[in-house]
Amino acid sequence: MLAAEKMTFMLFNCSQCLKGRLYNVVNSFDIRTFSKSSKLKESSRQSNFQYCVDLVRKYDYENYLCARLYPPSLMPIAFAIQAFNVETAQIGDIHFASDIKTGLIRMQFWKDSIEKIYEGSPPHTPTALALSQCIRKKKLSKDLFFKIIDARYSKLNADFLQEHKRHRRLF
Repeated sequence: MLAAEKMTFMLFNCSQCLKGRLYNVVNSFDIRTFSKSSKLKESSRQSNFQYCVDLVRKYDYENYLCARLYPPSLMPIAFAIQAFNVETAQIGDIHFASDIKTGLIRMQFWKDSIEKIYEGSPPHTPTALALSQCIRKKKLSKDLFFKIIDARYSKLNADFLQEHKRHRRLF
């Protein structure tokens, strides 16, 4: 019984430590946006980062657990990139069922978003704002993001063609 209590206590302390690390990283994540009235305001810098964390937690739990173990300085970058990965991966899953055109539009949105991020005017979406902050801090390569988008685009087209051929055989 004593060993089980020790193990429970150790696990509780470890989870509290991770929560504390994530909280500190959320507070240090600095994203600012301009409002329509051009006043500089601190956008919910925590909410942009928290959105990325929640998105990764919900759709890519394994990488969420791994990213929680990164040093605090790398955690925002890991979550922003993983959130981008989740968002682009979902395009094929969500839009393939309804219409390929919608998926292609979302792919183009992300291509344009990456361009705008590197130009210094990211779209006002939580993932794009968080990604913009990380790109500015760490000088990440634009080509790597385009390779991810191109790979997702190729998969979307291949899945669509395969589904189209299957439907043609049925009729």
